[in-house]
Amino acid sequence: MTNARAKKRASRTSIFLTALAVTALCGAIEGTEPLEDLWRGGRNAVNQRPADGKIAVIGLDDHTLARTTLDFSESFDARVIENLAQAGVKHIYYDRSFHDINDAPGSAELVETLKRHPGLVTLGVIRSPDKFNNRVTNLGPNPIYEPYVKLASLNGELTPFGLSAEFKFSDIYKGRLISTISADVAGKYASTDAIYRPDWRIRAATVPTRSFIDIYDHKSATHGLNGKIVIVGPNSPRIPDTRQVLGQGWVPGVFFHVIGAQTLTEGSPRRISWLFPFAAAIILAGATLKAKTRGRANKLYLTALSATVFVPFITDHYFLTIDYLPAVLLYAIVAYRSHQLKAITTAETHDAISQLPNMVAFARQQEIDHHLVAAMMIKNYHQILAAYPDISQSDLLNALSRPIAVTSNGDLVHHTGNTLFWLLPDVPPDQLADHIDGLSNLLSTVRIGKATIDIDFAIGIDTFVDDAAETRITAAKVAAEQAAAANTTYVLAQGRQQDDDKWRLSLMSELDDAIAADTLAVVYQPQLDIKSNLIIGAEALIRWNHPTRGPIPPADFVAQAESTNRIDRLSRYVFAKALRETRHIIAAHPEVAIGVNISAKLLSKAGLADTLAALLEHYQFPPQNIKLEITETAALASDRAAKTNLERLSAMGAVISIDDYGTGNATLEYLRTIPFDELKLDKQFITDLANSSRDQVLVRSTIALAHTLKRKITAEGIEDERTLKILKSLNCDRAQGFYISRPIGVDALTALFERERDTIARQEKF
Repeated sequence: MTNARAKKRASRTSIFLTALAVTALCGAIEGTEPLEDLWRGGRNAVNQRPADGKIAVIGLDDHTLARTTLDFSESFDARVIENLAQAGVKHIYYDRSFHDINDAPGSAELVETLKRHPGLVTLGVIRSPDKFNNRVTNLGPNPIYEPYVKLASLNGELTPFGLSAEFKFSDIYKGRLISTISADVAGKYASTDAIYRPDWRIRAATVPTRSFIDIYDHKSATHGLNGKIVIVGPNSPRIPDTRQVLGQGWVPGVFFHVIGAQTLTEGSPRRISWLFPFAAAIILAGATLKAKTRGRANKLYLTALSATVFVPFITDHYFLTIDYLPAVLLYAIVAYRSHQLKAITTAETHDAISQLPNMVAFARQQEIDHHLVAAMMIKNYHQILAAYPDISQSDLLNALSRPIAVTSNGDLVHHTGNTLFWLLPDVPPDQLADHIDGLSNLLSTVRIGKATIDIDFAIGIDTFVDDAAETRITAAKVAAEQAAAANTTYVLAQGRQQDDDKWRLSLMSELDDAIAADTLAVVYQPQLDIKSNLIIGAEALIRWNHPTRGPIPPADFVAQAESTNRIDRLSRYVFAKALRETRHIIAAHPEVAIGVNISAKLLSKAGLADTLAALLEHYQFPPQNIKLEITETAALASDRAAKTNLERLSAMGAVISIDDYGTGNATLEYLRTIPFDELKLDKQFITDLANSSRDQVLVRSTIALAHTLKRKITAEGIEDERTLKILKSLNCDRAQGFYISRPIGVDALTALFERERDTIARQEKF
């Protein structure tokens, strides 16, 4: 991957992780709850529905208060209850506690009425602050009423800023469980911890309502109440028991019980974790960041918008309370920043005139490593534009790029100046000549609008697929210039072996400079514990992104460093950087081990154990959390210094792993004489494991050998799920490979372990 592509991926990752962290925090602390309530209120306002009419309110309204005061005699209640009982109501609930007695004779009359109708009336239990003991207690009816009535809790909870309200199913009063009015009406019972949100789409104004004083005065006012449940409570705005309901205005509390009861009767309202839509948003956000075309991104935008608009209405219909805003904010941030990033990338990777991809984009193509590079110089480019003022540069370049794309299997055509670049299949010379001849016939004359124009062009082709992209682009352009100078259709670029030799001769001095400047990078490839399916470690790998040559494969410089006696410095650099970068991970996850490759040649150096011990102490890195991965290419069993170093490192607690096991010169004597804790099976035995019975036999026997010696075994090179399943069936302990994860930076590794820890914590919680 080029440096530019790595930076782009890092930008996408940074956008995603930043948005994820911010919105996950909002979800965890319920920071979006007020906005959620406003959004729900808006949905409720546009989707209102009437009450079902099965419950009626007997309201202490302004008409009632005109006849009496708030502390009226209980004789009023006695008469109202009697009239309602005579009307045949199913049950009477009071949105009052009757804790205090206002009028002794009236109270006695009320007791007699309740005696005549035992079980017909339910009185309220309400929360009351105890200022002397600094606590809140529940106050119920006066004891003289309790033998003849049922009890129900009147308590509810307001959400932040009072934008909505929720109810419990039950409460505790005098050590026993009592239902709330709404739960009792609906016959739904649950623990005191369970809460639900009423369906605020139900309009309070549509609840059947009668005046308390009218019921008191006239039995005829009870007409139509036969068989209904009634709730008696204040509904006058003069009584401070009203709450704001978005879309309905100020609503008396007595209607909350009605709406809650109808909600519970019609369904089972539940609160669903915000993590479910959040997980969906993560998937959509990841797909949006990875979208390579504008059409794909637009489809994802439309999908997210549709889900945001319609899904909440669906879940509201089924009484599911879900906080969507963390998910919406996550996707909105990622989509906006992704759009900005794509706009920046488009500006960086497309020509401003033709809107064709430019040479920056061309160099980033992964396919360039397997294709020929072609460059076509338009020799009469400026003459055409001067002769045809009505034809723009974009018109000309796009007219030429279309036939090129058609003959190149739809590959993109890139543009800079008067030259077009594209990729060709790596074909034999005779097929290449035929292809160029056919393309020349198509391009010799093009029609743009009403003009037919002859094109004078020359093509240069680079065939050195192993060279760096920038080198190949330059070579193809030079070849095109040579073809133009020679007045021929095309020229193949010449070889560049001499330049490569010069580069290799200076490679080690540049490596020394890179180590001194600390410009080498260490990446980490996670290792999976197959049984628990948890990441339990990672192997540290060196990477060198040269400022002019781009990424240099480790195989190109590690072996040369060993042969030029620089492996000691390089190994100490990697070891120290891995300790420094990952010690915070070890502090948070003491079960994790970080693997570092140690050259067999380096093991033969006296004092290596002291050097590594000093580094471990300097970075306060526990020895048991470091894994030293040693190749078996040297005859360590007969090397006294190597054995001494290994024994000392093992005694310190370091994990000794034999890397690339199955290759080289390992023998049973090798396993018998040197200390080791783990074998790492070389990937050549794993790559075709799913299709090779012979490889399966070899792997099974090696696993059995390791387990018999009470050692762990790790398989390298897992690239698909099928191979991992086979290794699991063979009782392999650990797995490493692209299917588990590609090598990642320390920040991504840290995030991986944090996500894993959060996952474990959630599993343990539930």
